[in-house]
Amino acid sequence: MWIGILAVLLLTGITVAVVTSWNPFAGSPGRVYEATFATARQVNGDTPVRIDGVQVGRVEDVRYDARDRTARVRFRITDEDVVLRRDVDVALRWRTLLGGRMELAVDPGSRSAEPLPGDRIPGGRTRVQTELEDVARIVRGDARRGLRTTFRELPDALAGDDAGRALRDLGDLRDAVPAARALRGEARDDLPGLVRAGGRALAATAATADRLERVVTDGASTLRAAGARRAELRAALATAPAALDETRRLAAAVDRTLPVLDPLLAELRPGARRLDPALRRTAPALRTLSATLRDARPVLREVDRALPPLTTASERATGLLRGLRPTSVRLLETLVPFLERTDEDVRLPVYQLIGPTFSSVSAMSGLIGDDAHVVNFPITVGERSQMLLPCSTFDTDPTPGLVDRCENLDQALAMLLGVSRGRTGGGR
Repeated sequence: MWIGILAVLLLTGITVAVVTSWNPFAGSPGRVYEATFATARQVNGDTPVRIDGVQVGRVEDVRYDARDRTARVRFRITDEDVVLRRDVDVALRWRTLLGGRMELAVDPGSRSAEPLPGDRIPGGRTRVQTELEDVARIVRGDARRGLRTTFRELPDALAGDDAGRALRDLGDLRDAVPAARALRGEARDDLPGLVRAGGRALAATAATADRLERVVTDGASTLRAAGARRAELRAALATAPAALDETRRLAAAVDRTLPVLDPLLAELRPGARRLDPALRRTAPALRTLSATLRDARPVLREVDRALPPLTTASERATGLLRGLRPTSVRLLETLVPFLERTDEDVRLPVYQLIGPTFSSVSAMSGLIGDDAHVVNFPITVGERSQMLLPCSTFDTDPTPGLVDRCENLDQALAMLLGVSRGRTGGGR
């Protein structure tokens, strides 16, 4: 049974391959190209690729390039005889006069041009069908008021028998036959597809008759409002040619700048690629910093409330510091040098003598009697206790360079010998 099932499946696959010329082992035929467009509205995998109205391929993929803000359209040309040249021209346009579905129209270029190198078609060789919204962008100011006037005057223009006679005259035109042939479309299935789409549109319209009635009513109100603004409409029509000329000049100026910008962008592209890793590493730090700033908002609000009192305190502190300046100057220029000065007798700085001095005074004045304050002068026994000796010794004094000093003896000898004191020794 299993062998029979496999045999049936194999025969079915062979039959399908023979009928449809499908070869699963041959891969996709043709060649894939990528074209850059400013926009790619209503373009998808069902959009055909045509040359002079003949389908030669199909669009495979459409993606948006956020870096260049352009649309990249990848399409495959399955006709092996088609060779794209350097002056190739690719356009996205409507399949029929009524718009809607789009096609990718390719002009391969002149036969004398060289073949297209690679598979990329730059934006300078592509075009996009102009939509009503693109035209509406330039309708501003006086042009907008003029357009309103056009709609306001339209009912008066269609009133009477003139419009009917014009339509009858148009019915007698012999060129209507080629126009009717053109309405059939460029391919065999264009007109049936249009009829089917029209049937679906009529069915949807019948299902929403009340909405259609409101649309017609609102349209009539809009036309009446537009008819009441004839002067603005006239002004819009008068300024439209100048606006179009200015738009043309602006587009020409932009086209002249593109060749200058292309080399600059090519030079900036390596630097932009190097910035990408750095920006990715910076993103976590920025997220952390953002969270820190959110957490710091209460503190910043408190700091904001504390700044006015702090400003007042700083102003008061400035006056206080200005008043303390003379005291600080006297401290630095007078008191500090005095405290650092070395006493000639004891050979020690003054600031080292302050503590022992107050300690001795405290010891001397520690007794208080019934009638008065008693000052005690303690006398200790030492090598200089006998004040009547002519010489003083310094055996227990740690001051270096002093052994004894005989000032009284020096004075006596000077008086007896009649010599000045400077010639006698003062100590050794």
